[in-house]
Amino acid sequence: MSSSDRGWPWPRVLLSLCVLGLACAREPGAEYDPRPLRMVPGWGLNSGPVAVVIEGENFRALATQHIGGQEPVSVDARFQAFLGEVALEDVTLEDTHTLRARVPEGLAPGWHTLAVVGPLGRHVELPRAWFASERPLALLQGRGALALTRVEVGARVRLLLTVENVGSTAALGVVPVLSALGEGRVERLSEPTPANIIPGGSVAFAWELLATAPGEVGFSVEAVGNEQELGLELRMSGVDVGRLEIRPTPGSLTARFFPVPERVDLGKTFDIALEVTNPGGHPVRGVRPEAMGSSGTGGVTLIMGPEPASADIPAGGSVVFRGRLMGVAEGPCTFRAGARGVEQSRGVTVVALPVESSLVRVQRPEGAPDGF
Repeated sequence: MSSSDRGWPWPRVLLSLCVLGLACAREPGAEYDPRPLRMVPGWGLNSGPVAVVIEGENFRALATQHIGGQEPVSVDARFQAFLGEVALEDVTLEDTHTLRARVPEGLAPGWHTLAVVGPLGRHVELPRAWFASERPLALLQGRGALALTRVEVGARVRLLLTVENVGSTAALGVVPVLSALGEGRVERLSEPTPANIIPGGSVAFAWELLATAPGEVGFSVEAVGNEQELGLELRMSGVDVGRLEIRPTPGSLTARFFPVPERVDLGKTFDIALEVTNPGGHPVRGVRPEAMGSSGTGGVTLIMGPEPASADIPAGGSVVFRGRLMGVAEGPCTFRAGARGVEQSRGVTVVALPVESSLVRVQRPEGAPDGF
């Protein structure tokens, strides 16, 4: 349908060059038409004005370049919107996907077609865009909260959203949509299931979240569903749940031995290595091996080490402490050691529990005489 069919004026004839965005065209075509997709909310009571958002595409201001005029370029951002023959009030361009407007009171009950008119005077219609009602339908309101606002990496936290239907008809298949934004990261361990909400009723939706990376993360939640009587889409405005501070885990220590030789001759030396790791999120300072010893009938003596004598281990890092031993008595032998250091963020001592090495057998050299 052309704009003349609806009674709207054609754009004035300009003796100038019309520029839309960065493109120039002699007669702009349908590619420049605004394309409304939905109104939010999609219905309202006709007993008073209702603020709405028109979502769509190609909501663009018209830039006009004037040749020889005092004002080289002017921008026309005037949009009009109509429900049937009724003009919406205070139509304002927010961005290329959003118009804001107000539906006036007194609209006839029932469905209405939306028409949006851009600065070029062209218009596009969206059937069944708005339902005017004389009585309240389903209407969703929400409030949310985090069980905790400060956790460490690896901790679980529960996020709860309560959605209430303050309208007079049921809301069906209500689904909450959670958005997270920020430097911190969380993993969703559980998701809520859709629910029906009777008039005046409420439903609590919950997420179980796992903190996986340090930083601050903010949460907002929307909810969508369908109104029972008319099948209208219901959309609850976003609810700011709050922000979660995720801190690195404290520094900690774990230890493990590298494999030792299965056999070693009496009087011969061999190397042993203990790796100490800090899996936490803060450094551990002055880490030293401790509780070093051996067990079994075989005997060894420490010739050198451990090297280094102590070390600082950064978050997620590790250090290998090495020593040199000599076999001095026949028999099987295992080694035991742990580690100790000071966690930087809290200034407390942390330890790696002692661990055991693989088995080494100290033996006489082949062919050695008795009593060697």
